[in-house]
Amino acid sequence: MAADCQTTVYLFGAYQLDLGLHELRRDGQACALEPQAFDLLVYLIENRGRLVDRDELNQHIWGGRIVSDSSLSTCVKTARQAIGDNGKTQHFIRTFPRRGYRFVGQIEERNQLIPLTLMEAGPAPTKPGPWQIVAAAGVVFAAAVGGAFGWSLAQTQPPATITVSESASQEPSIAVLPFVNLGPDPDQSYFVDSMAEDIITDLSRLSGLQVMSRKVSFSYREQQLDPRAIARKLNVRYLVEGSVYRLDDQVRVNAQLIDTVNGGRIWAQRFDGDITNMFELQDGISEGVVEAFKVLLTPTQRTRINRTPTNSAAAYELYLKATEAARGQIPEQLIGAMALYQRATELDPSFAEAYVGDAEAASIIWRQGRVELMPQAAALSRAKNSASRALALDPNNADTHMVLALIKMALAQYPEALRLAENAVNMDPNSLENLLKFSYLLIAAGQHQTAEDALERVLQFEPQLPPRLLYLLGTNWFHLRHYERAVTALTAARDGVHGPSYPWLSVPLAASYAYLDQWENADNEILRAYDQQYGLNLNFIRNQFHYFRRREDISHLVDGLRRAGVPEWPFGFTGETENQLTGAELRRLFSNIRLVGQNRLGYTFEEEYSENGTWVYRSSRFTISGQSSVEGNLRCGWTKDLRKGRKFCGPVYRNPEGTPEERNEFIAPNLHFVATFSVLP
Repeated sequence: MAADCQTTVYLFGAYQLDLGLHELRRDGQACALEPQAFDLLVYLIENRGRLVDRDELNQHIWGGRIVSDSSLSTCVKTARQAIGDNGKTQHFIRTFPRRGYRFVGQIEERNQLIPLTLMEAGPAPTKPGPWQIVAAAGVVFAAAVGGAFGWSLAQTQPPATITVSESASQEPSIAVLPFVNLGPDPDQSYFVDSMAEDIITDLSRLSGLQVMSRKVSFSYREQQLDPRAIARKLNVRYLVEGSVYRLDDQVRVNAQLIDTVNGGRIWAQRFDGDITNMFELQDGISEGVVEAFKVLLTPTQRTRINRTPTNSAAAYELYLKATEAARGQIPEQLIGAMALYQRATELDPSFAEAYVGDAEAASIIWRQGRVELMPQAAALSRAKNSASRALALDPNNADTHMVLALIKMALAQYPEALRLAENAVNMDPNSLENLLKFSYLLIAAGQHQTAEDALERVLQFEPQLPPRLLYLLGTNWFHLRHYERAVTALTAARDGVHGPSYPWLSVPLAASYAYLDQWENADNEILRAYDQQYGLNLNFIRNQFHYFRRREDISHLVDGLRRAGVPEWPFGFTGETENQLTGAELRRLFSNIRLVGQNRLGYTFEEEYSENGTWVYRSSRFTISGQSSVEGNLRCGWTKDLRKGRKFCGPVYRNPEGTPEERNEFIAPNLHFVATFSVLP
């Protein structure tokens, strides 16, 4: 038998605050209390001899993260309601305006022992481990007790068959809330979040469960709501809550499954171990929830849950950090994420998920054309190679199929793109992320009614309507000619974005307003788009959406933007017909020459053209090379390092007022700017 664990219980009025079980009771009956409110109550009681100011409470409860004053006030209100107090009577928690709070109730402090029962799953530690320290400090979370140090669990009650009030045809609905970080290092949030994320991933792969996405569940991280309120907002009946305490390589995870209708805890377990067996911890939680629901697992599903992504703890930690860095899809951060993914695969060359992450990061940089971060050919090659490696290691990884599908879409290879995307959705039908990507691919493929059906499936699990979902809904409705519905969705998407508005929200919105003859609104959206995409023009739009399968969809968008006043070339440039160079003049000019010039943005550049049509472009930002030709009266060029290798053709004009000294004897509009140049002698 293991030694008993000592814990502290505070008694006040009819209440008992049990630190060991992380539980508030009234006359022996457990009271619902959110983690932050529980922490606040403990901290005020432990510091009851003095006034605690708001900054100190913020540091203790939220780890110093910036939260609004209302968050702390709500937390105090929640704690008061749980102990029968309120802001008027203040029997226990007294407010000192503009200064802070103090616990003023009479406290009786008791120490008691909790027996720790060793399970047969693993041996006891041979030397004292950090959990003796944890227990003594009173930070053990949840009602489950017991456990061996390898991988262990103690269960408060046998799994019960749940009686669902919904009709038999409905599947149980569940949300996994972000786990609480009880450890001393706030920078471990990426690790703590990964526990809940992996459980969401595991559960979403199973038939018989409807699982909320990470984005929706995690949106309640800072909100002071009790579980029933969260469940009502999410339209789910069951919640998984938990906490993680990490000290060096040792991990303790507590989790519980709550029925928010009946208000009861269906299942609760504690899992102890170290980093090397953390996958067993995650698997135990996922299987515990599944067992509680009496969901019959197929052999394939059980294999998916039990599969260990890597045997290297160091590689997995690098993977978690990389995934956290890549989450916002900010190109500069993606470069750092790719370096971490590469280090992870160097430690474990069989780590399929790390290759998938690397492939997705590289493909985003390629699709966004960020040549200053990585040449496009190199980004595409890396994305393909990493995805191919991941596919060879795990042919059933849905994310790999979706990464490849989006690459094929950007290359306008639609039959293969649709096949890969359908594979991804069939392999993981509950992945809302992949379903959203599939919806966008369907929009680009011109299958708008099928896209609407897919988006309707997402809507069942995204009650908060995040901006990306609203953008896809609005864009699809625009192509279906439902302009008023498109305006409603796209406006909500634009207003829901934090920080600068993404320009592609305003592009279909401006076109929708133009088709509705709402010219003032169209003008305002075009101005917003200009703020984000300097020199916006119709040729740029055509090039940006070149991968759309149906030309009529591109024309529909371009015609709407033309009605809204978007010019054909950047900054409204129009050249005089009599000054345009003919095809013969272009062939003579761009052969075995060197030219120098500058563009509207102020960048100077040099170009060299050989007799066989190869050219080299140099600027302070980058150097690229490619091929050129003359088609009709237009100069054309293409390079593997820009615009995914697509050809671009445009006119060249003489500048009657240009001089060699000003290097502006010729003018050529581009997709992004208008350049002037002169030929060097």
